[in-house]
Amino acid sequence: MGFLAPPSDIKLPQRYHPWEELAENMPSYLMAKCFRKEVENLKTIKVEEEEEQVLRQLLSVLAFLQNGYMANGGVETAPPQITIPLNQLCKIFGIAQISTYASLVLWNYRLIKPERGFCLENLATLYTFTGSNQESWFYLTSVMFEKEGATSLCKGMEALEKAEAGDLEGTVGALQYLAEEIDYLGGVMMRVQAMDPNYFYNQLRPFLAGYNKMAGGSNAQSSLTQFYDIILGVEHKDSYLKEMRNYMPKNHRDFLEALEPYAHTIRNFVRQQNDEQLTLAYDACLAMIKAFRDKHIQIVTRFIVLQKGNKVSEKGTGGTSLLPFLKQCRDETGNAAAGSWGKRILTDGMLRLKYTK
Repeated sequence: MGFLAPPSDIKLPQRYHPWEELAENMPSYLMAKCFRKEVENLKTIKVEEEEEQVLRQLLSVLAFLQNGYMANGGVETAPPQITIPLNQLCKIFGIAQISTYASLVLWNYRLIKPERGFCLENLATLYTFTGSNQESWFYLTSVMFEKEGATSLCKGMEALEKAEAGDLEGTVGALQYLAEEIDYLGGVMMRVQAMDPNYFYNQLRPFLAGYNKMAGGSNAQSSLTQFYDIILGVEHKDSYLKEMRNYMPKNHRDFLEALEPYAHTIRNFVRQQNDEQLTLAYDACLAMIKAFRDKHIQIVTRFIVLQKGNKVSEKGTGGTSLLPFLKQCRDETGNAAAGSWGKRILTDGMLRLKYTK
């Protein structure tokens, strides 16, 4: 399933269970205003050698508890009962010691009825901060995004292999399929709009914030979205996206870094061939990425910008100045276009294109 972990239908071993129980019931403890005391009364656990799925789940538990503890008290540190084992696990997975896209999304779901298969209606979260179905919806729409994106990951790699082999027809086919998949994923992402923006901004978002100069959970930590930029040769001036790789599991980061030397392979092949169909397929992929980023901007505008009231500025949970950064990423997408028509449509857009020569 691409970068998505297998569904977690296991219970943690008994020696970890008090921590899992606390994470599962965190919303109730927060409401009763005794959550911090419950955390402080727990004994520090020893991280033992386990199968990877168990360690991922334990990391997710501790990351949830850490962010819940700090957000609940407005403090920048958590007690050693959390930080010591969490630090051990974060070193194992090569990931930042805070709630990340991995612990919130990739490792935080299960199938309600395995026989019904993988669909949004058959998914449930393992842990939440608020206990709200809306919070679960927020995470699970991203789970579906990652699951559906596995096909596009395969097609992107196929396009790279075909371009390296000089297979024009094969590259065209893979890029056409990739463009359609990215377009489809934009629709999957937009399903998050079923949740209440006011709830997201005022109830959930404080728990997703960063601490101690570390970024909070952010979609920029999705390895899939960065994969598209690399495979298609899209370059960004801002270093923020590369910084976000430190919040990805190490195996995801290693995969992206291993792809970096091939960032221009497809684009160079397209320009060398000077084939109309190949150029159109490549530029269509870029157009779909730009449209995807337009949809992301729509979501951010509705869920954050319009909710901020009289606040002078607004940053994302990842720590960036939201709209300027997102618009820059979107506009930079068009710089890689191979054809003159693609450059015009990705720079000017459809409306202005009608009035340019």
